[in-house]
Amino acid sequence: MELTEKSIHDAFSDHRINPKKEFFRINPERVISILKLLQKKDITPRVDILEDEQEKNAISIEKERRSRFNFKFAEVEIGSILTFYYNQDITCSVASDHEVLYEGQVTSLNQLTLKLLKDTGRVWKSVQGSAFWLYEGETLDERRRRLEA
Repeated sequence: MELTEKSIHDAFSDHRINPKKEFFRINPERVISILKLLQKKDITPRVDILEDEQEKNAISIEKERRSRFNFKFAEVEIGSILTFYYNQDITCSVASDHEVLYEGQVTSLNQLTLKLLKDTGRVWKSVQGSAFWLYEGETLDERRRRLEA
């Protein structure tokens, strides 16, 4: 366990928010992919775990740094098809700059992601939906970061 944790920290150290804390600005699916390559069990917490008020504040600050995801700014046109990272048989379409259409219902990407994660046993309070949906071979979050750069 310690070797795996050290390896993850070494591999993603340039994505650390604070060198003294265990917070990384990275798509969690990249970490899971590395764990799969190492043939390690996915032990991603099924609920949010924050040890103290300082960690809660760090997460809040990170969330405030990013504006709400906007499909237009990410150059994803209305009507485009998105694929769910965990199950590529699950798709939705872009309905507006901030919403998607899934099974006849218009909803936010975050709410849809929370619902789909809950269906797999992951009960999170909040989620960055753009990290869990693919468009043209990359997650929406990766696309946003690439275009912002």
